Amino acid sequence: MFLAHEVGDWRVPSPEDLADEDALYDGVRASNVKDVEVHDDGVLLIGAFDVAVVTDYIRGSWHHPPEVKTRREEAFFSVMFEWDDGGYATVEVEF
Repeated sequence: MFLAHEVGDWRVPSPEDLADEDALYDGVRASNVKDVEVHDDGVLLIGAFDVAVVTDYIRGSWHHPPEVKTRREEAFFSVMFEWDDGGYATVEVEF
């Protein structure tokens, strides 16, 4: 999965309202896998995790620092490991 991230085989939405953009990469890990499907030419991992989405930006004032309000949403991912050409992974994340 790290190699897929480095090579650029990640299909990940990049919404401006994510509280932490790295949360999408951190959420795709083995502990979040819910289902494994074995195919002739590879393995498909399917899973889900929670991600924080910004709902409101509150401007700061002299007495109060700026604040960001968030809500939790479930993000879904699929990782396809294929054995062609030495093996590679394609990752899709959506929510």
